[in-house]
Parts: sequence; C-alpha cells; structure tokens
Amino acid sequence: MNDMNPRAAIGDNNLEITPNLVRSLISYDQFTGLLTWKVRDEDMFTTRRGHSVWNARYAGSPALNCDDGKGYRHGRIFRKHMFSHRAAWMIAHDEMPPARIDHINGDKSDNRIQNLRAVTNVENGQNAKRSASNKSGVTGVCWVKRQGKFLAYIGSMESRVYLGTFPDLASAVAARRAAEAAHGYHENHGREK
Repeated sequence: MNDMNPRAAIGDNNLEITPNLVRSLISYDQFTGLLTWKVRDEDMFTTRRGHSVWNARYAGSPALNCDDGKGYRHGRIFRKHMFSHRAAWMIAHDEMPPARIDHINGDKSDNRIQNLRAVTNVENGQNAKRSASNKSGVTGVCWVKRQGKFLAYIGSMESRVYLGTFPDLASAVAARRAAEAAHGYHENHGREK
C-alpha cells in the first residue's frame, strides 16, 4: 500500500503510521513546536462530501493537540493514537521515533525540536522533576529524624547509592550535586515543575 494515500486502509487497524504519512497530513513548526492539519486531497476520502467536511472543519487547525491529563499532547491519525512529540520527531528527522523521547525542559507540551532528545530509560530518569513527596526541596536529600542529620543518596530504589549523612542541608546538597555530575544527570534534574 502507498503510505501517502491511506484511503483504502482508513478502517484497517494494521495501517502503519510512517514519517511520510505524518508529513503528508501535518505541518510542523520546529521553532514553536506546533502541529497543524494540512488540507487533504480528495483521493483520501471515499466521498466528496467527506473531503469537503473534513477540510472545512480541520485543515489549518491544531493537530494532535488534546491534553492527556499528564501534560502530553496527543490525538489520532486514522484511528491510531499518536503523541505530538513523536509526530514532531517523525517530521523533523524523517525517521520513526526512538522508544523514549525526553522533553529537556520538563514541559511535556513543548514540542520544539530543540526541546526533544532521544534517551534511554536511565537518561530519562536523570532529567526528572522533583517528587511531590520530597520535603527537603532537593531530590536525593532527606532528613533522618532519629539521627538528626540529612541523608544524601542517588539512583533508583533498585540501585540506590548512599552518599552519607550530613549535619546540615547545604553539605548534603553539595554531595548530591557532585554525585549528579559524576553520574551524568541532566542539569534540569530535580526541577520543581
């Protein structure tokens, strides 16, 4: 099947969403991160009315712009779910997106190409915001009441490395920051939002 003309497969759940197909349907502004539906050709529809109605209603309007409740933008392309950042990657790089894409500044709706990078699961975790349950104000630093000291650590629950206990918050934060640099954490890791 020609992926530029999916009319015959619109109801087909096996339709492959490719960079060529996405580029033919959506305009992408790399500087603003906005996606916009393009005018569609009549041969993409089974009826002229369908063609006219779709273009009058959607052409030129924001594409894949629904909020998923977690901050990501998404929508559907021929009944297939698609995240906006993945469509942006396909258009900008002319390739299928990697398994994991990180929003560098932490804003999940900011799909400017300069804000998107391919990462591993570990790298993605190294650019995470601070947990809402954090009370010290710094990721990887907590107060240990029974010792009367601050504890610093780095890593996940499965592979946590303890950096020590410290008499004051500043010392614990310094140890944590040094460990972040040594382990390749992104400078935005632990941000508030």
